[in-house]
Amino acid sequence: MSITTLTIWATVVALAATALLMAADIRQPARRSASGARGRLTPVAQAPTQLYKRPGLIRRLLALIGASALTIVAGLVLGIALLAAIVLAFLLLGSALG
Repeated sequence: MSITTLTIWATVVALAATALLMAADIRQPARRSASGARGRLTPVAQAPTQLYKRPGLIRRLLALIGASALTIVAGLVLGIALLAAIVLAFLLLGSALG
């Protein structure tokens, strides 16, 4: 069995497993059902807190730089993955046709 055939079969199995998991989970609730405690009041302790204070300029700039860096890295990773998929598709087509 060649590497290409093995790769195709692994892809088919992974897609089938994902589809089965999604089909099996379609009727499951996202959270538990309501407990019997609904309707009863629970005492809550209240503690004093500080008022909201906007983050400073440096903190906002650091957040902007961090978000930009994450976006660039995510774009690079997705671009490499897409390029690998395109190259793989061309290689598979080339071996199937020629």
